[in-house]
Amino acid sequence: MVRIRPSAAYLAKSAKNIEAVPFKSFIAKTIERDKKEYPGMTIFEHAVLTGKVAQYLIKSLPKRVQDLFGDSAVLIAASHDIGKLNQYFYSRIQTIIGNEDTPLCKEIISSLNLADNKNLVKSLKFAEHAFNYHPGLSYITVYSLTHFHYLSSVVGRHHGFFKKIILDEPVSDAGGSLWYEERKKLFNELNKIWPLSLKQDINYTKALMWSGLTSVSDWIASSNLFDKFVDDDAKIADVIQANFLNKPRFINGLTFGRIFKDPLGKELIPNDLQKKLSNVIEQGPGLYVVEAPMGNGKTEAALYACYKAMEKGNAYGLYFALPTRITSNQIFLRVNDFLGKVLDDERNVSQAFLIHGGADMFLSYAGSDASQGKIWYAKGSRKMLAPFAVGTIDQALLGILHVKHAGVRLFSLTGKTVVFDEVHSYDAYTSTLLQKLVSVLLEFKCTVIILSATLTRNSVCKLFGEKKVINNAVYPALFYRSDEEGIKVIPLEEGLKKDFVVNVSYDEDEEYKKVIQKALDGQQILWIENTVPKAQKVYKKLLELTVGKDIECALLHSRFIPCHRQQKENYWIDILGKKSQDKRLTKGRILIGTQVLEQSLDIDADYLVTRCAPIDFLLQRIGRLWRFNLLKRAKTAKAELTILNIRLSDAIDADDVVLMGDSVFVYDPYVLARTACRLKKLTHITLPDDIQSLIDDVYEERTESGFMQKLKDYSKDGCRQIGLDGSRQLENCAVSASSMDDAVNDSNLSDDLENVFTRYRKIVSQDILLLQDLPQINEDQSIDFVLLNGQSIKLSKDILNKKAIEFRKITNLFKENIVSYHNVNFAIKLSYLENLGLSKILPDLIYKNTKNENAESFYQRFLCAVVKNGKLNFLIDENKIEESSLFYTQNFGLYKI
Repeated sequence: MVRIRPSAAYLAKSAKNIEAVPFKSFIAKTIERDKKEYPGMTIFEHAVLTGKVAQYLIKSLPKRVQDLFGDSAVLIAASHDIGKLNQYFYSRIQTIIGNEDTPLCKEIISSLNLADNKNLVKSLKFAEHAFNYHPGLSYITVYSLTHFHYLSSVVGRHHGFFKKIILDEPVSDAGGSLWYEERKKLFNELNKIWPLSLKQDINYTKALMWSGLTSVSDWIASSNLFDKFVDDDAKIADVIQANFLNKPRFINGLTFGRIFKDPLGKELIPNDLQKKLSNVIEQGPGLYVVEAPMGNGKTEAALYACYKAMEKGNAYGLYFALPTRITSNQIFLRVNDFLGKVLDDERNVSQAFLIHGGADMFLSYAGSDASQGKIWYAKGSRKMLAPFAVGTIDQALLGILHVKHAGVRLFSLTGKTVVFDEVHSYDAYTSTLLQKLVSVLLEFKCTVIILSATLTRNSVCKLFGEKKVINNAVYPALFYRSDEEGIKVIPLEEGLKKDFVVNVSYDEDEEYKKVIQKALDGQQILWIENTVPKAQKVYKKLLELTVGKDIECALLHSRFIPCHRQQKENYWIDILGKKSQDKRLTKGRILIGTQVLEQSLDIDADYLVTRCAPIDFLLQRIGRLWRFNLLKRAKTAKAELTILNIRLSDAIDADDVVLMGDSVFVYDPYVLARTACRLKKLTHITLPDDIQSLIDDVYEERTESGFMQKLKDYSKDGCRQIGLDGSRQLENCAVSASSMDDAVNDSNLSDDLENVFTRYRKIVSQDILLLQDLPQINEDQSIDFVLLNGQSIKLSKDILNKKAIEFRKITNLFKENIVSYHNVNFAIKLSYLENLGLSKILPDLIYKNTKNENAESFYQRFLCAVVKNGKLNFLIDENKIEESSLFYTQNFGLYKI
């Protein structure tokens, strides 16, 4: 990065020197009373208050983390608005409070040569555009005084993004030297309170974190609870604790059994993993990787380790990150139960916050929606500020991507224990992002816990930032590093062993006969496919074959509208879950699905059929087989599974990877082929004994030739002709997306998080709102909607003025009837949605962004369809409806004919 040097006295480039207002009397804030604006705090008062808020927030963090900030961070937070000291901002504030007729205001306004003064406030704001408004001028000023680029970028980024300003280019008039002197005086006055002690510039990641501190401090200091200047540290602390960020209080000395109990209320005795992780975590912040079999209590181990880290003072909260919304919902309930045991606090801080795109819907089902909505941080990027939160990994990864307020997300994780569960499920793109995030969190002195049953040793080393692979076959194991020394490995006890009979088959028709007979015997069967179309095909075939038989068949995948999917998940957890003893024995059942059965539902099967997948994913699927030891099963049931293997010989003979099936577009074809080869000689699996050897057999480096070498090349470099992406390409994309270098122009950042990928996507899905009938426009211009699930909504033009809770209820009703699909060759006209009153609500409905500037682009991703006799009829405009080849039913979900 080339250091930016200020031009020689850049202020001389101002058009002229204009009389400046002394900083101690310069009004920076207004107060609204009875729909009228009055003068608020001066810029100096707001700066000092912001600095004191930042000081409090820093002191609330663990001691080791506080050392990452210091007075320099507080000074920069206090200086964030220094760029408001310019003639245009002064005139704008004076105009807002009705003082635009003062001589100085008149002089400044006349210099703009406006045709009229109808939009005077907007014109004055636009005049600041040349120096990127007051954040840009704050950057220019602090840089001219410190010559530290990254430090100065903190104030330039406090509104969420930073636009580079080349100081050697002419800068629009910022008031000349007189106004610059006032900005300089303000900075020097603040520097007396919080001295700048840096000897050199900070790095980019620290600048990003400090910008998060600055933004949060500014938000709090700008609240109407601080209409008047407060200089008392104790009063400031009381206001923050009561209204913004409560510091949790923990009950000390709790044993594992006091927190975790069996269904009868008896205290659980910690197993070897749970004991060792809780002991080693006391060494302090660092990276702890747990590799242990499914059902070995990894979640409880991680939660108890979080408690020990908080009790020790190494963390003040936690963020539990999972791969899917469904797994997040399930862990959310368990984390809340955990918090109820360890917190000595009656306030709302005693509950976790759920963070993902479907959180509102789940919370409305769970009855928690209203309570979370009242909390200050229940909005946008503030959500990560919750002391305790559960969500998808995507929410954490946004902290290292080029999104608005990425710094707030990083600051929100600082000082917490961050748990990443089921990390084996990510591709090269998301895994590379995760590795980058882990390295940043460790730089910020976080405690990071990684949980998985099936990690390769290469993956473990990458998480630790090591290139040399660990040649250690110990499984299960705990890997950790809490200092600058090497990676340490602690062997764990294997726990309960499970033996499974493995049938490797190439005859799908024969398997249909087998599962029907087992279901007639009363067994509960899971059939897992790798793609939705294939799962739908299997379901259709089994429906035909089970007509007239007392067998229940069902289908579960991602292409159901949320309300239907939630109903299905609840039903099958009730039937196949841990407490399903009586219901599961009433009849035989076959549940067909995709990866949602592999990682999202806590269910148990007597028999498993699975399409061939990478060995680590197969092992996860086997984890759903005979999962709960105390369940009663059909008399004929035995621990058995069938893997429908790939006909690799056909693909080798034809030298055509496509003959391996659709799975090659879901998983790495080389890993699939290696897995298929290993399965040929597999007849039994013992868990956990065989986990590490199976993974090593498939993933260890080896020399290839012929077709296997071609697959290996595809694995690394992809194949454009058939649409395969290689790991090298995915890793490079992830490195580019997470580049910790402000060479990317932050001014191009988007509020629309759907445009920022935490998962690699070649095809962007379109969202389809499913209706039972055409929307009806009434005489009063309200619109009646009948959604697919039967819910009726009357949408009035004042929808955006409704209270937050009421607005969320309405948007949730819409969300419950949305399904995603790709390659839909229709486009809804924006004008039609405007007539329906949807052009304002839908961006917020789906993307939580009512300020989406690129509306046309948004509606290219959104469609409305009326479902008649199962067929989707797309709404194009008020005069045009087009039939499609897409269908939707409650049993099949969305499918194409």
